[in-house]
Amino acid sequence: MVILRFIISEDRSMSSRRAIRGILLIIILASVVAQLPHAAARAQVDPAQELADRYAPIAVLRDQTAPCDRDGEGYFPAPVESVLGNPGVALKIADTGSSATDTIIKMAPSAQDIANLDDQYYLDFPGNPRRPGCVFETDFQQYAAAQGLKPTTYAHIVVDEDAHRVVIQYWLWWYFNDWNNLHEGDWEVVQVVFDADSVETALAGEPIRYAYAQHGGGELADPDDRKLKLVDGHPKIYPAAGSHATHYEQELFLGWGENGTGFGCDNARPTGTETPLEVVVVPNDPDPDSAFGWATFGGRWGERQPWEFNGPRSPNLTRRWADPVTDMANWRSSSLIVPGSNSFGPNVTDTFCALSSGGAAVISWADQNQRALLVGLLGLVLAIGTLGFQMRRRIGWATRIYRENWKLFVKIGLAAVPIGIVFDGLAWLLRQFRPGSWLVEWFNSPSQTSIASLFLATSFQYLAILLLVVPATVAATAMVLRNQPTSVTICYTTVLRRIKPILICLLLLSVVTGFLISSFVGILLAVFILVRWQFYTQGVLVSGARTWRAALNWSREVVRYRWIPTSLNTIVFQAIAIVPGPIVGFLLMVWLHLSPVTANLISSLIYVVTVPLATIGLTLFYIEERGNPYYREPAADDRVVESGPAVEAVQA
Repeated sequence: MVILRFIISEDRSMSSRRAIRGILLIIILASVVAQLPHAAARAQVDPAQELADRYAPIAVLRDQTAPCDRDGEGYFPAPVESVLGNPGVALKIADTGSSATDTIIKMAPSAQDIANLDDQYYLDFPGNPRRPGCVFETDFQQYAAAQGLKPTTYAHIVVDEDAHRVVIQYWLWWYFNDWNNLHEGDWEVVQVVFDADSVETALAGEPIRYAYAQHGGGELADPDDRKLKLVDGHPKIYPAAGSHATHYEQELFLGWGENGTGFGCDNARPTGTETPLEVVVVPNDPDPDSAFGWATFGGRWGERQPWEFNGPRSPNLTRRWADPVTDMANWRSSSLIVPGSNSFGPNVTDTFCALSSGGAAVISWADQNQRALLVGLLGLVLAIGTLGFQMRRRIGWATRIYRENWKLFVKIGLAAVPIGIVFDGLAWLLRQFRPGSWLVEWFNSPSQTSIASLFLATSFQYLAILLLVVPATVAATAMVLRNQPTSVTICYTTVLRRIKPILICLLLLSVVTGFLISSFVGILLAVFILVRWQFYTQGVLVSGARTWRAALNWSREVVRYRWIPTSLNTIVFQAIAIVPGPIVGFLLMVWLHLSPVTANLISSLIYVVTVPLATIGLTLFYIEERGNPYYREPAADDRVVESGPAVEAVQA
């Protein structure tokens, strides 16, 4: 019995172990079987889709305070179905002189309808893009809501084996460009770059560069740039309201198209709403008969209009689509931030932005109203001609004095050249050493500091010219009119003997006006002060004022009761002195890509002629206005009575 119990017990133990092993085997097999669908699904994931999803941008769209608030964003990056299949959109062919009379090929065209069409064709939306009002925003929002359209980006992946780069292009389609260069449709792009030669290699690595498109060009960032914002690997983009130029930060930027594509303020300031984008991968060789037939469209995604008001080209027609590595070669490392102001009332920033927007509106209006433009131009020419006719004697007189004594005035004017070189050198030093290098760090941009340094160098250079070139020219003019012997040495000796009141007046006016121009109202007051006190140098060197107060009194008394002629003469002669140099230098820097140093040197050479000529003209005005019957002489101890045949002839 004992042996039998042992055998039975042993048998039960073996059965239990077999049962446990069986259960464990079943669990393992079930687990493996359960994982098979997931493994198969992972195996079926398109590497291109996985890569595009991993780095899809998050758009921060600037909030609106009310419908059709142009300071906010009334649109979102939409699928192309916002226009394809839209019953209000027409496919047209440019077969007449105007989009209003062009032939309509089809209403509500599909992706297949526009596939492989050439550049004679375009899509025309409801509304007038030159006078958009609230039409485009309302139509877009209503249609997007009715169709359930979601914020979308189209990913196009380019593998450049020669450059060993993989570039993900996230194309953003916007229904309307509601900026200074108004136009229907807008394609923008954000690019993520990898050091790789295949999509699979890019999946195993990390991005080496980011590129955001802005007005025909773009801005680059390295992964460790502080301006770049990432959320779980997804770059945050800040599209400017209306223009949709993509930025790295929430700031007010100077929108400056590299190829003439608009100029003004890009407003990407807070507040904004984070908007994730659905990613649709576009094949590199889309089938015209498929849903991606639109990617072969060769026409315009918006009504045809002149110049920058034209609808944008299809992305596949751009070099950026086929060769993004080469296209990015000349992109900037930063964007220009427009300094803000917390001053009371309208500030300089608001004024600049309003003027740039107004200028674009004027261009648009002029193109649509050419007869009115012609009448306006004729009126402007007549006004300028009338002003020139009224001042012809003084302008001619100033020109004759300069021409007859050109060697003297050119030698005086040449002082502008070393002044320009010195200030170029100072601008370079400012960029290299503190505290000036802090400016570089604040801008975080060599290109921005180049433009900023050009502006600062030009500004301070002109202050130096006011101190050195203008007084010597005034002294030379007075000596020429008095028939006194003169030379460059005599002129500068005369100026140095009387430099103290001139220097004090210059510093005083610079500080006061520099403080006032922080606001729009302050600008008007600064202009008033500059017109009233502009003749302080003549007060010292022509009228013999011994103190800065007396010099300002001479200027004030000459201007009193003569504001209109003084203002007109000031506008004409100061424009002659100031405008040509900086404008020519700036345009050469933009068009010919000259360095700021070269551009400023060219400006200095132009100053050689313009500053002395304008100073002669203003000095003649000062002397003539001394004969004003309303004129009240300053105190006797603050003046020196002029004498000589030239002065008597002027006052006669």
